[in-house]
Amino acid sequence: MFGNIVLSIEELVLSFLKENPGSKPREIAEALGISYNRVRIALYKLREKGLVMRTEKGYTATHRAEFKPFRREKQIIAESIEKKDIVQTLSEKLSRLEEKVNAMEKRIEEIENA
Repeated sequence: MFGNIVLSIEELVLSFLKENPGSKPREIAEALGISYNRVRIALYKLREKGLVMRTEKGYTATHRAEFKPFRREKQIIAESIEKKDIVQTLSEKLSRLEEKVNAMEKRIEEIENA
């Protein structure tokens, strides 16, 4: 998955909640680039283990979860967020390029028909 260390979705979600208490499942999914349903399943399993609890604001790691964030987990989350941002930027640039190509094709067609 990421380098030599493969973290489970539960580990990623728990690590994210340690750094972002009160997060909602959709926020977690978007930040980690994981499907909403997979995040909900991970949260269910973590609740069963007593590692997270649901609050009015969202989910939070419990006292049973170790609150010391792991450097590697933080790095993986940061890389995931960075990759998502890169994909978003490339998608926006591709859309603008497509618009420019369409405009040029229209101009060429107008010149050919003149």
